[in-house]
Amino acid sequence: MNQESKMFDDFTNLSKRLAKDDENIIISNELKADLKKLFDISEETKFLKEIKDIKDEIHIISTVLKDQHKVLVNVDEAIQAMKAGKTEGGEPKKPQTTIQSYHSLLGRIPRHLSTVEELDKQAEKTYLSVCGIFYLTIVANWTS
Repeated sequence: MNQESKMFDDFTNLSKRLAKDDENIIISNELKADLKKLFDISEETKFLKEIKDIKDEIHIISTVLKDQHKVLVNVDEAIQAMKAGKTEGGEPKKPQTTIQSYHSLLGRIPRHLSTVEELDKQAEKTYLSVCGIFYLTIVANWTS
């Protein structure tokens, strides 16, 4: 069970227990502790901050990969021009031996970008789940 599911289940169970205990309006220490747990949003806030940090890191990785891809495309174009015997000045040039490892990088970057996009989607789903729990906690605070 993931953390947000556990949080949601804990919130639901605590809410149900407090609703049943509503008949016993006596403010006991246990009831006070349960109410404090129900209205405490510190854990949700912590998770929202962590998810935001992760999403920022994913964005940075995505930006770096996109920049690397642009550079590798330009390198590929330059190498293809050199193979064809052309230079920037238009004069023929003897083809040079080049390292072909950039081709494997050029092919890998779109796959890495796809993985990063999936990570971002999962982070967004988790963020929305925690926001839902956060919202429920706030609503519970307002209605009490």
